[in-house]
Amino acid sequence: MKRRFNLLFPHPVSRISYPSYLYHQTPSGAKREPARAADRGRVPAIFTCRHFSLCWGVSKNDFRIEFAVNQPNHDIVPCPQCGAGNRVPAERRGSSAARCGRCKAPLFGEPAAAGQIYKLRCSQCGAKNRVPAARLEASPTCGKCRTVLDTSALFAPQPMEVTERDFERQVLKSPLPVLMFAWAPWCSTCVAVQPVVEQFAAETKGRVRVGKLNVDAHPGLADRFSIMSVPFLFIFDNGDLKERLPGTLQKHELMLKMAAYV
Repeated sequence: MKRRFNLLFPHPVSRISYPSYLYHQTPSGAKREPARAADRGRVPAIFTCRHFSLCWGVSKNDFRIEFAVNQPNHDIVPCPQCGAGNRVPAERRGSSAARCGRCKAPLFGEPAAAGQIYKLRCSQCGAKNRVPAARLEASPTCGKCRTVLDTSALFAPQPMEVTERDFERQVLKSPLPVLMFAWAPWCSTCVAVQPVVEQFAAETKGRVRVGKLNVDAHPGLADRFSIMSVPFLFIFDNGDLKERLPGTLQKHELMLKMAAYV
């Protein structure tokens, strides 16, 4: 079967296993046997390659392809126009060429103007780099340590949802300065000020990364930064917490606060 599999799909087979859904564990844990009488006597196997897995049994009815098993690292990005979810590979994350499969709208904003200059901080050495818009698709590198710069934050939808799982990647290692808005669903003041934060996020896209932290959903981050009341604003740059701002600010006040870090 392995030879036939390679003839049909010319990809190197990395693993052969057996689907666990056909078997059950005995109470003693010492024996595995077919869970259904109809499956006894069959020897199904899963052939795994880089792109997908192929499950093949004795009967042709046992044949199926599972394309989602070994997909490369990807994100599900909602379209800003129609709302459809789109699977975007890691290497195209933030690319202005990524478009919605349904309405063809850009997923990460319109392509940048040819003469625009972006300021990106290197995630390795912390150096700030000036990158022309024309070079964004050419994998620009840091002028100091030659590390490839992360350009995904320039066109990623915002405000982003800050979580405990990806706080370090989204905030501390962000190539742009970050304004984090801590809020709670039960806080009426937070709900009232959210349109101001969203408008600020839209106007500073490509210069400032704006995130929203739900303190009820992520109490670990609330304890880490001693958030005793909401709303609360935090400014991060180069992996460090620069300012803590209790309460709310108007949009022009946010602009003045972030001007020192842009």
